[in-house]
Amino acid sequence: HMVEVRTAGIENTPPRITFPLLNDPYQDLGTPGGLSEWMEKRRRACADAVVSGNNAQVLVADPDKGHVAMLDAFVDQIRGERGPVCDIDAAVLATRVCIAAVTSAREKRFVEIDEI
Repeated sequence: HMVEVRTAGIENTPPRITFPLLNDPYQDLGTPGGLSEWMEKRRRACADAVVSGNNAQVLVADPDKGHVAMLDAFVDQIRGERGPVCDIDAAVLATRVCIAAVTSAREKRFVEIDEI
């Protein structure tokens, strides 16, 4: 659900990144940050939904993964109010990563980005 991302072996990348929760009625519940906080809040929301009979009540405390900010920036770019959201170097790298992933899946082997 992307409430946290753990990485290893990527230079200059933190081992754990957590995303803040939106629409969180359980601010004081759970240890802040990541999957364990989200799961505790979701359990409480499910229990509260059973008591209230309102199933929509479980749809709370979802992570802010930046989609709204990204879309706002993209719209601003289209309107000419800002520069590119994704510069050419980032676009080329993203494309290389995708090609490496497809190559890896097809050839059933690890593919280094430098091969692409």
